[in-house]
Amino acid sequence: MSWEPVRLDIGGMQLTILDGGSFRLDGASVYGVLPRVFWERMNRPDEDNRVLLATAPVVVETPDGIVIIDPGLGDGWGAAAADRYGMSGQRPLAELLLEAGVSIADVTGVIATHLHFDHVSAAVRTPFQAGVEDASPRVWSGDQAADLEPALPGARFYVQAADLDAARQPELRTSSLVAPAVCTAYQKAGRLELLEGNTRLFAGIEVELTGGHTPGHQVVWVKGSARTVLMAGDILPTTTHLRGEVVEGVDFEPSVSSRSKAGLLARAVEQGAVLTFYHAPRVRWGRIRSGLSGRYELAETFTVSTVRRHQPAADQTRNRTEELP
Repeated sequence: MSWEPVRLDIGGMQLTILDGGSFRLDGASVYGVLPRVFWERMNRPDEDNRVLLATAPVVVETPDGIVIIDPGLGDGWGAAAADRYGMSGQRPLAELLLEAGVSIADVTGVIATHLHFDHVSAAVRTPFQAGVEDASPRVWSGDQAADLEPALPGARFYVQAADLDAARQPELRTSSLVAPAVCTAYQKAGRLELLEGNTRLFAGIEVELTGGHTPGHQVVWVKGSARTVLMAGDILPTTTHLRGEVVEGVDFEPSVSSRSKAGLLARAVEQGAVLTFYHAPRVRWGRIRSGLSGRYELAETFTVSTVRRHQPAADQTRNRTEELP
């Protein structure tokens, strides 16, 4: 574990942000058309042009039960995948949840913003984990997908139907990122819930279909009596993406991502909402305000260290990031 759980009491509900470990992706896939000369100042790439990204699952304790949003990568990866994606600090989901004071059996719902492997892989367990050597999530396909089982025995899995449809017939550009077999595992167990647009799922928890990053990408609003929290998934994966022109290079429809982001940010300012950043290396949450020339800036943040305690010194230097509010 690199950082301690981050807890927010939002009034009648407890929200806990967990350290799901880090991984690396090519900088252009994360920052899109923003020139490297700008983004490398905020997230220093390694020798393979990969930037450091966190994974930060969120547990919400609601009057209707315990919900986990984007459970993360999980620990079911072999050496090839770990090397290709620069994975570090992944742990079993059960261990992760204990840091929020809950057990696997306590969780009643899993909400996926979308079906990319870095957001949902932890929602399943598989007996062949130890032998996985494939370098991509395609290991969860074909005959091997039949071995997947839900990691959360009492939970229902919520995702937009449009996202599952797209994941099952992905475009070539993003086919290595999607993990539809996670849905198959919950469907076999009779616990898959396919959504059609905006809806209220639990007391204080609403999802909103945005599209953009994937055809069925959704964001999650958590509304307590004291605070509102917006988990915007990969519409706002890091603080750098607060800039209107910055969308991920792997986005399905970048223009839709931009429009959705503009609307979400305007409402977040109006409501004084707290934003969580699932992939930001340091900033776990922040409040935003309107800045000059229509830009948004962070007015308040909660940051953590990006140095993993178990890493050797050489790796610590490599993983340090310069992303700042």
